[in-house]
This record gives sequence, C-alpha cells and structure tokens, in this order.
Amino acid sequence: MSDQLESRLRRTLASQAERIPGDPDPYPAVARRIGRARRNRRAALAAALVAVVALGAGVPAGLRARDRTDIAAVESPSLLDWPTRGSLAGDARFLAGVRARLAGSNVHVLFAGDGGGRRLVLVAVGHDTAAYGWVLYGAAGTPADRLEQEEVFGPSSLGRERAPIVWFGPEQGNVLLVVGPPRMTAVKVLSSISYPADGTPVPRPRVVPADHGAVLLAVPDARPGRLFVKPRIGDMYLSATEPAWSLDSTADPAFWDRVDKDAASARVVAADARGLMHGLGAIATPPERLTYRFLWGGSLGHRRTALVATFSGPDTPTFLVIQTTYTHPDGSTEQDRLGRALWDPEEAKAPVGWTTVTGEKSNDDSAPATAAVYVPGRPGTRVELWDGETRFAAGTTGPEGVAVFPTGVPRSRLRTFEYHVFSDAGTVFHRAELGLGDLSTAVVGPRDW
Repeated sequence: MSDQLESRLRRTLASQAERIPGDPDPYPAVARRIGRARRNRRAALAAALVAVVALGAGVPAGLRARDRTDIAAVESPSLLDWPTRGSLAGDARFLAGVRARLAGSNVHVLFAGDGGGRRLVLVAVGHDTAAYGWVLYGAAGTPADRLEQEEVFGPSSLGRERAPIVWFGPEQGNVLLVVGPPRMTAVKVLSSISYPADGTPVPRPRVVPADHGAVLLAVPDARPGRLFVKPRIGDMYLSATEPAWSLDSTADPAFWDRVDKDAASARVVAADARGLMHGLGAIATPPERLTYRFLWGGSLGHRRTALVATFSGPDTPTFLVIQTTYTHPDGSTEQDRLGRALWDPEEAKAPVGWTTVTGEKSNDDSAPATAAVYVPGRPGTRVELWDGETRFAAGTTGPEGVAVFPTGVPRSRLRTFEYHVFSDAGTVFHRAELGLGDLSTAVVGPRDW
C-alpha cells in the first residue's frame, strides 16, 4: 500500500511541476500556483499521514521538508509531554478541529497560534517509538481544516530527550517557529551577515525571549540557507542549527542546459557541477539565482575528482569554491567543499592550492592527504611544497595547469605547508598556505556567535 501511495503522489507532483510555466525568475510563477497545488495535495497528504502512522512505514521522500533540526538533544521530558503553547493553546474548538483533521492518529498539539500575519500549528503524530512532526500553516485566522501542511521531522523515536523543533516558512511571510521544552528561555536568531572589505563574514545575531518555551516571529531579512538559530535551555545555548524549510520552485531548463555546456567547456563533470550548485543555498536559493564560472575540473587520482569555480549571489561577494568528490567502489559519492571570498575578480586568475584526503576517510584530518595546486593557463610550471624552511616536494603542472602531490602527511599538518609557484625565469611569483578553509565558514562565518 505504501509503494502504491508513493508512486501515485510522485506522479501527481511531477505532473504539477511540468505544468508550471517557465519564468526568468521562478518566484512569481511559483507564487501564482502554490496555493492551487497545495490545496490539491492536502487530501492526499492527510491520507498518507494516517496510512504511514498506522503501518509504521516511511513518508515518501518527495514530500518531506528537509529535517535540519538535529542539534544536540537536551535533557527534558518527552516531546509528547510538552504542553501546548501559543495564542490558540486555550481555544478548545480550534484544537479539536486540528485533531479531527488528523482523525485516526495519535495527535499531540505542541503549538497553535497566530503571529506575523500567519497561523501556525505544530503537531506530533504517533507515539514515543514512532512519531512524525507536522506544521500546519496559513493566513492568520484560517480554520484548521483549511491550513496547508508540511512534515518537519520523522520518523523518529522520541524517547525521553528531544531538541527544540525549528521551522522556517520562506513562503509564509518569512515566519520562524521554535518550540522546545518549557524551560527554553530564549533563542538567538542569525539572519543577517555582512561582508567587510577583507571578505570575512560578520554574523549579526539577535536574542528573542521565549514565551513558555516557544518563539513565533517574522524574520523579513532571512533567506533559506542563511538563517540559523541557537535555542537557550536554562542558561545554556545549544549549538547553531538551520531550520527545517521547503521552497517550491520550478527548474529553468534553459539555465541548466547552459550549466551543462559551461561545465563541459571547463572539463567539469555535469553531475558534480549540478550537485555543487544545489548545495550552495547559503549563497543563493534557488540555484538559478547564482552567478557562476567554472574554471577547471579533473582527476586528482585515488578515485577523486576536483572542481574549481567561482560563485556569487544577489547580495554576497564572489566566492572561490573547490569541491572534491570521492567515488566509492559501490558508485556512491561524497564531497568536500572549500572556499574563500574574492573581492577582486582578478584573484580568480591567481594560483590556488588545497588539500584532500588521499583514501576513503574524507573527513579524517589524521589520514594521509594529497595536495593540489591549480595555476590557471600555465602548464609546465614548477611548483614546490615547503614545510617551514624545508622543501618537501617539487613538481610541474600538467597540460591543464594542475600539479598533484600525493603525500603521507596527515591533512591537518599538510594544511600548514606552503606552495611556491615559479615563473619561467625561475623566481617565485606566488606563495601561500595550502590551508584553504571550509566553504560554509567562508559564507556564513563561524558558529560561535
């Protein structure tokens, strides 16, 4: 039954997506159709919820909002023991309507209220060993049976611990909902990042008091992928997390055809290019809003490829981005993304060096690593690696201007090495450390705000 349901829902959604007209900017088209599309899906979604909870099966992946609430769990009563919060917590008739809408399920209303011109309801459906979380939303004052719905977590075993639930509605007036245990006293909200002349992102968080463990507010300047929160339980802030969110958009075939052609001209694997662009939500969402330039793509050996490119969004500097992709023997892949801000476009023409783990352990900085140096337009150029005052290795760039140095040095140490690039006259014209930083930190800054 679950497989048939999933197939039917996928066909419905695919059909609706194909009927959305193309538009240079997808947002207006989406806004015009989102209400009709979601109303058509509501009955199917409600039926799916009842069937899934009854069977203990998974919700079709195509219907899930991204669950990005996996911050450190806090010691607290089970989520199903949390009280109902929000301005409608005492409205017995409305809460009865919510439960009636999800008839046949064990429904616990965690939050119900109006704020920022919107009405939001957060419910947990199921029990401690198998539960789903859903957000119902619409304009303020909307009856329970006319609210739209979206999954925010599930399936999960709630046990006796649960981190606060964080949800963001970019198509619902940029409203943010954070619901935690009653002892959640405040939330730090980071929605604004500035970039001074040196390119270092400067986070500008604000503290919002919680009302009995809940926060509902509009965040007008927030963007998907660039909104983070830190709930405070008692006197301790938890680690930063990105809210669960979803954004209906229609792909622009002409844009992606151009991406494929540009990737091919730079010898970049099209699948790697597309995957990278879908992973740059902190720079721009949807990917069609990215400005990009592919510089180089090729092999580093040991089942690894690399992609060098520049990207920028409507309100960000340009970033130099390097993605390495490791392909496992079973065909699955994983990526490592490094980068930094470029304030002068000419910087993209300068050599750049980076490190990647040589074997399968991509995230193990103690594993042996490989150094790579890209020198645009300069094949046959001499490159040396230096460990302090000691020359460690030497080589020349290949036909595409890339020199690769497999080493037995742990990545954590190899990052401290310098690479020296020589001119035809034998003098060093560029030198820098191999320690190109994490791309996420380059875009949104450190998480210690």
